[in-house]
Amino acid sequence: MQRIGCYHDTPEKLSPDPQYLLIRLSYTLWLGRRRVAKSVLTAFGVAMVLCVCGCGGRGYPPHRASSEDVALTTSDGLTIAATVYRAGRSAPAGLVLVHMLGTDRESWAPFASQAQQAGYMCIALDLRGHGDSKRQETGRLSYKKFTREDWYAALNDIAAAKHMLLSEGADPDNLAVVGASIGANLALNYAVADGDIQAVVLVSAGLDYQGIATEAAMQVYGRERPALLIVARDDAYAAESCRALQAASPGFCELREYPGAAHGTNLLDASDGAVDQVLHWLDAVIGAGAGTGGQATSGTRGPGDSRGRKREALAGGLRDSA
Repeated sequence: MQRIGCYHDTPEKLSPDPQYLLIRLSYTLWLGRRRVAKSVLTAFGVAMVLCVCGCGGRGYPPHRASSEDVALTTSDGLTIAATVYRAGRSAPAGLVLVHMLGTDRESWAPFASQAQQAGYMCIALDLRGHGDSKRQETGRLSYKKFTREDWYAALNDIAAAKHMLLSEGADPDNLAVVGASIGANLALNYAVADGDIQAVVLVSAGLDYQGIATEAAMQVYGRERPALLIVARDDAYAAESCRALQAASPGFCELREYPGAAHGTNLLDASDGAVDQVLHWLDAVIGAGAGTGGQATSGTRGPGDSRGRKREALAGGLRDSA
């Protein structure tokens, strides 16, 4: 399988990935909030420097990667089943993976495995009332009986998963939530409430699933943070919703449409290159994290050298040069 990231093939070749550069350039321009005519040369130069100096760790294969089933306790006292995919490197970026209605964390297994190989630490959870999270001390819990308030309470499940990522050593400045279908709606609403989340990837999001609305949330979230929308063109409601969400975002929000009608994680599984494109996008906005095993080598970032702080410095530098 071809590796994704700043470089193709081996680190010695140091061949910049064109797709990474295009995304990074676009994101840099948005961060700088400058006229394109004045900033394009500076932004492209910064993107090249980031690619050569800031992301070299992506050219080195991760090692000692592992996965483990864990039990999380939410703030409202429920037990949530999850699987942690450790990246085998120091201070990696962390991804919380939120599944579709009626499925479970296993639907994320192919994506999580590929993201893990690319250097990300992932946690895929079974939302309350789903999978292994149906069994609770008070009895069996089923999503089929959920009210709107019950669905909003599932935001506590995402919070517990995020805290587990941090306890496992994920970089607190490089966290993203990736959600599918209602999981996308929950991911966006959670990110609005948690400023630690630096990016969201929303697969087949809807304007309203089970009372979890997204348009107003995107208007707030999109002011300062980036979003990627993924949808199939013939998935009519989701496609219309994702276009509306892109229009609602006041900031950096990309929309990728694929042929067919596959929905949620089924779209990622069915569409050639979809997972690769998601990982390219994440590379450009948060990066996979520090060098392997915490041993800084030429072109890698050390554990204290976060992409979040680089974003702030980058935006400030561009404003100063205006």
